[in-house]
Amino acid sequence: MPEEQIPLEYEEFIAKLKELKLSKQDFAAKSGYSYTTVLNWKSKPIPVWVESWLELYEISLDYKEIVKSVEKHIKRSQFI
Repeated sequence: MPEEQIPLEYEEFIAKLKELKLSKQDFAAKSGYSYTTVLNWKSKPIPVWVESWLELYEISLDYKEIVKSVEKHIKRSQFI
């Protein structure tokens, strides 16, 4: 039986947004939720999918940096 996921606490959510340099407005736009809904999470449970979404967003940022670095070297090697 799968483990039950525990929703993020609001403070954890805000800390993770800051770590990822995302505002609540940015998160709302990227996730497709209204800004008002995201603001309401201060007094309501945060959906369990949010934690995994933030983890995947962080991974995507890492991959973008890797691709950018590799592309830079590929462009340089074309002139050698």
